[in-house]
Amino acid sequence: MSRAWYRFILKVGVYASLVSLFLVNKHFYFPYITSKQLYFNILIEILTVVWLAYIIKYPSERPKKSWLTIGWAVYLLIVLITCFTGVDFNLSFWGDLERMLGWFPLFHFFLLYLIVVTVFRNWRDWQPLLIAMVSAGTLLSLIGLFQNYNASTLGNAAYMGTLMLMTMFITALLIGRSRNWLVSLPYWLVLILLFVGFVRADISGAYAGLAVGILVYAGLMTFLNHKKKVRQWGLVVVGVLVIGVGLLFAFRWSPALDNTQLGKVIRDFSLENPTLNTRFYSWKWAWRDLGRHPLLGVGHGNYALVFDRQFEGEFYHFSKGEDYFDRAHNNIVEIATTTGLIGLAAYLFMFSWAVIYLIKAYRENKIKLPEFAALAAFLASYFVQNLALFDCLASYLFLMIILGLINNLYHRPEADKKERDQGWTGKEIWMLVGGGLLAAWLIWAANITTIKMLNKTIDGIIAFNQGKMMQGLEIFKQAQAEGSPLVRDGRSAMINALLNTSYYLDNLTDVQRTAIFSYAIDQGKKNLEYNPNDNFLNMQLAQLLELASQTSRNNLSVNYAQEGLQYVDKSIENGREHILPYYVKAQLLMDLNQVDEAIATLKEALAISTDYWDTYCHLSRTELQSQVNVAEAYDFLDKCLDKGGAKLLGSGNYLNEAIKHYQQAGDIDRLTMLTEQLVRIYPQGAEIWLRLTDLYHQQGRDEEAQYAAQQAISLKPDYKAQVEEIMGQGEN
Repeated sequence: MSRAWYRFILKVGVYASLVSLFLVNKHFYFPYITSKQLYFNILIEILTVVWLAYIIKYPSERPKKSWLTIGWAVYLLIVLITCFTGVDFNLSFWGDLERMLGWFPLFHFFLLYLIVVTVFRNWRDWQPLLIAMVSAGTLLSLIGLFQNYNASTLGNAAYMGTLMLMTMFITALLIGRSRNWLVSLPYWLVLILLFVGFVRADISGAYAGLAVGILVYAGLMTFLNHKKKVRQWGLVVVGVLVIGVGLLFAFRWSPALDNTQLGKVIRDFSLENPTLNTRFYSWKWAWRDLGRHPLLGVGHGNYALVFDRQFEGEFYHFSKGEDYFDRAHNNIVEIATTTGLIGLAAYLFMFSWAVIYLIKAYRENKIKLPEFAALAAFLASYFVQNLALFDCLASYLFLMIILGLINNLYHRPEADKKERDQGWTGKEIWMLVGGGLLAAWLIWAANITTIKMLNKTIDGIIAFNQGKMMQGLEIFKQAQAEGSPLVRDGRSAMINALLNTSYYLDNLTDVQRTAIFSYAIDQGKKNLEYNPNDNFLNMQLAQLLELASQTSRNNLSVNYAQEGLQYVDKSIENGREHILPYYVKAQLLMDLNQVDEAIATLKEALAISTDYWDTYCHLSRTELQSQVNVAEAYDFLDKCLDKGGAKLLGSGNYLNEAIKHYQQAGDIDRLTMLTEQLVRIYPQGAEIWLRLTDLYHQQGRDEEAQYAAQQAISLKPDYKAQVEEIMGQGEN
């Protein structure tokens, strides 16, 4: 095959990689991630065979020696080593379905980089590709705006913010290359559109990246400009920008900024921001843990282990809904703690050479100032925003292409004119055939099996949600049998589906329930074989065993509860100040009728943090159910209700006893909260709706009283007279 045909195929393949950004298959588990990455993997695996055949046949077309390329290769080699030295090879090498950023996908991005630096050689090659990237980013922004959903097809507003940030500076590059204002006008319109979408994404890290990127761009365009007047006015503009930002931060709590987007953005960068504080804790714990594994870390992708074992209860002062981090939310911290200082050094070496090549290209007059400024701003903004986030397919895709551009701007690859096109050669054919067969096997083993597993996992979840538990079990078995390397997530999905649809288990026979639990428990144990110290997996298995204990109607109940205690204790051991495992342990102890131990466990949780107010609810429920210390139980219940925890109380006769308690005390507010919870549990209870009507009416909550009255009458028309009496209409 000729040189031109090889280049054409490879170029089309690179353009086709951009299609991945738009793919969302809702019949996949984690559809916004898996749909994209699996398509990308398959595409790159095919293109790699073509690329290898190309550079084997035409040696002069091979990428030139580059420290940037070498840096990436060394970094990937270190990441691969950590797969073996770390705590969980499977997670490090393959990744998980929620992120899909194990070594295997990362290597595919590196292959894309190699293809790009091979076939995109001059501005005629690069310009259409950059336009395609800007078009893709703009279209995604438009989709997000029209959907009124700032995540667009990426499924995460943070990912979308990163992509739009990168797209803006690529657009700036195209503006810098434009010959006149008329040519650049469409790009300026694109910038405006991207900025609108960017503001909608509202991600603090991305805002910081944009600010730094603009400062770098403006600074370079000012200080390196040969025109004195431009430098003078540029200094004024830069000065105004710096002073303006400084004043905004100084007066960020001014009433003038209340209820404004600008005020919200500025205030997000304060120490009062709960999200920012949770990130600070994450980074602090990561650096503190680094001493355990300074050279090679805990293994690529295994940050969750570090977060869990360093976790402290003061974290709950800022967040209680997000207390499991699988990423450090800081790329530098993430790389350091998972691949060690060696991995971090390799990453910074690679990134540094990108900067060095860019500077050299400008100094040697290979690029003009606007191009230099735009690309420098791109790198700076990407690096800064990643100090509060982590990469995804979209960011890696754009980064690899831009790094390829920077590499080639300096090295300026040229085809060897002496090397003529040849007919088919033996090496070429062997590579296409042999590589093709290898690629076909890899596509099947790593991707197609995963696609089939994902489809069947969703089918299994749907069956469970429809109450078809035994049918769902068989579908899940088929999903696990596909042999996907990402089967761990399929197993976890099954367990979660079972936990979320447990109310259907009452419709099954003892034999059927035992069959379901036997298989699910076995799958949970298989997951733990990857990493026995995985906090989340241990707790998930403990939750499953607790459910099995509660729903079993035979002597297996005790066995399930006792086994569950082993796993929840392991979870607590690996993350002692995580509170949720204590709740699971307490329930398991209650299943074993160890009431005192259950209450003691919950008090341990309360000692960890009083900010996690759910503990009050669990304590009140446990003590009321057991009648161990009723007075203390009501003290806990007061705090539970005052903090808005009525929904956590669940069902049980103790609710009616608690309602009587507050009736006697004349505590209308708390009585209302409990009655609201009771009606959530028994929405067909006409009498409960009637009581709620009276309570709302006493509090002057007329609209709510009217709604409750309607519900009571619709369920029991005989209540109409009583409702009218309550509402003060009886005399009419």
